[in-house]
Amino acid sequence: MSSRFNALTQQAVRGLCLLPANLDELTEERQADLLAYYEEDLPSPSSVEQEVRLWRRLWSEKEVKPATIAETLVTVNQKQFPNVSTILNILQLIPVTSSSVERANSALGFIKSNRRSTMTEERMNALTLLFVHKDIALNLDKVVDMYATKHPRRMLFKNPLSEECS
Repeated sequence: MSSRFNALTQQAVRGLCLLPANLDELTEERQADLLAYYEEDLPSPSSVEQEVRLWRRLWSEKEVKPATIAETLVTVNQKQFPNVSTILNILQLIPVTSSSVERANSALGFIKSNRRSTMTEERMNALTLLFVHKDIALNLDKVVDMYATKHPRRMLFKNPLSEECS
């Protein structure tokens, strides 16, 4: 997993050379490496080299050049540059770090204990999501009402969180 992630990170860094602000760093070697890596994902790989030449020419004439993927995709005609747009869209999806995966695995350590070894996958996924997103505020009244609606026989008592029961 680590070597695969490193290869993906290297390709992501190379892909950032397609940004208009970084086009000076896109050497022939980097370009060939990048295009070979993304060849299977490109809509028309046979024309990608000509497209990159047009891409360079387009941005060499402009003074203000976008420096982020989002800015670039907003300002460019994606139908005119389908291969470059595809690579940039893929780069948007690549996580910058592996911290989200590590955080989820850490959460499993808290959730999956010896006492809970028989829980179903659905319950474990729900508990993991609750643990990972613990910073999101929940409206407990709404949660109780949703549960009561889904399971009416189990909620024949009053809402314990309402002010009437206090």
